[in-house]
Amino acid sequence: MDNKKYAAIAEAAAVWWVEAIQNPKFDNGSPEQGGSPIASILAMLTHKPQDSSAVLAFKTNLAKRIESELASGRHSMYGLSIGVDYHPDEILAEAANAAEMSGTEMSVFPWKTHMRIDTKTGTINVSHGYRAPMRQIYPSAS
Repeated sequence: MDNKKYAAIAEAAAVWWVEAIQNPKFDNGSPEQGGSPIASILAMLTHKPQDSSAVLAFKTNLAKRIESELASGRHSMYGLSIGVDYHPDEILAEAANAAEMSGTEMSVFPWKTHMRIDTKTGTINVSHGYRAPMRQIYPSAS
């Protein structure tokens, strides 16, 4: 895959994460699955919208970091994984810190959310929420 393709994939991934932090899903499973509705409610109550300049900086930073990671070849043979259990992984946290985003990590990023960028096919798949199925977000699955 060439660098132009990496840039398009990185941009699509960053746009998805921006939408996810603007409307985060604090899904840690139902009580039957061991989830806590109280934790989800508290996260929703403490969530504050991010300043538009911080969101733009986050998107730009994240896209650059993803593109750099894809071009470096340091990811696994399965591609690049980006995600949040209750706290963001390194690539998301670094982009958020560089953008000076406000709030705690637990009330900024959607819980139990995982993205996989397949470098062989150029696809992006996301599982958004506890035990959510993976769905293709890029290129748009028709």
